[in-house]
Amino acid sequence: MICTVQNLLTDRRNYGIDLLRLVAMFMVVILHVLGQGGVLSATTGDKHHIAWFLETATYCAVDCYAIISGFVAYNENPYRYTKFFSFWLQIFAYSFGITLLAFLLKPESIGITTVIKSSLPVASGAYWYVSAYAGLFFIIPWLNKLMRSCNLKEATRLITVVIFAFVVYVTFANCLGDCFKLEGGYSFVWLSILYLVGAWLKKCDIPKHIRNSYFLVGSAICIVFSWFAHEFIPVSVFSVFVNYTSFTIVFVAISLVSVFSKLHFSPKSSKVIACFSPAAFGVYLIHVQPIVWGHFMSNAFVWIADFPAWLLPILVLGSSFVIFVVCLLIEKIRLILFKLLKINQFTGFVEKKLDYIVNSIFDKTASKI
Repeated sequence: MICTVQNLLTDRRNYGIDLLRLVAMFMVVILHVLGQGGVLSATTGDKHHIAWFLETATYCAVDCYAIISGFVAYNENPYRYTKFFSFWLQIFAYSFGITLLAFLLKPESIGITTVIKSSLPVASGAYWYVSAYAGLFFIIPWLNKLMRSCNLKEATRLITVVIFAFVVYVTFANCLGDCFKLEGGYSFVWLSILYLVGAWLKKCDIPKHIRNSYFLVGSAICIVFSWFAHEFIPVSVFSVFVNYTSFTIVFVAISLVSVFSKLHFSPKSSKVIACFSPAAFGVYLIHVQPIVWGHFMSNAFVWIADFPAWLLPILVLGSSFVIFVVCLLIEKIRLILFKLLKINQFTGFVEKKLDYIVNSIFDKTASKI
């Protein structure tokens, strides 16, 4: 069966983190329904405040993914650069596949240039997170080496400096400009910073030393404060709290990673989580694919603004859930097809060959130094 997992008695996989991947991706869909879907721009008054509360409450989703990367990959040794091929192939399947399908169905509206660009999803910047993560991917072993070389006290000092300089200070400095060129969090540099935070959480076992209640209460305060400041305080300095680089949003992301990392599940629940978690990233790749994004997501949910305020959260969450489930099932089908067509075996074969080539180059380079 596709969803089978290892013996759960010996499986050391963190299913809480796997579940957070699914939850965070659902939150990403909510953000896109509100933003690209047109809900935020179409609402006024109380509806606008409610829509922005949903936006604020889910804004930590992308930060969660970056922190999870550090939390999970910190212990990965040896690190294999060749895994990038599998990562790229998944992106290519949707970027090129959907574009090619649209070209075949309606060639007059999809130019050949668009098809060619879609075959280079990382270079073309079709997905901002993919392009930013691609940069992070190649320095992960060195970030791990940095964190592993520090003792617990040094690691905590490092992250303290990083948080104060690149999170707390940047939160307020954003009122004047992007002083460290973090691009509001839409950058490889920002993902690298959060990767270090995630690696620190794992190295120092921070979740174990702080109660969930502290994280949850602190997160609630941060969300309410950020939302209230954004919506009701007409001062520019308070408009920066709903931002990937805001210390309030980062705290919520750290809290969710910490809380979910301590969750425990029954064997049956673990199997369900293990079955769908690998498909989480596919949800992003499908609904943010440029053609889907521009033709099906753009202002597709402005109709929600016509309903009463009390119904708005239900409609936003419901619409987001439908998108999430449909995309999740499509990605599961892709995974099954790749397995049946033995594409996974081909990928493994290519990665082994690339491993040999890369290691040979590294060894020859090292011998000449």
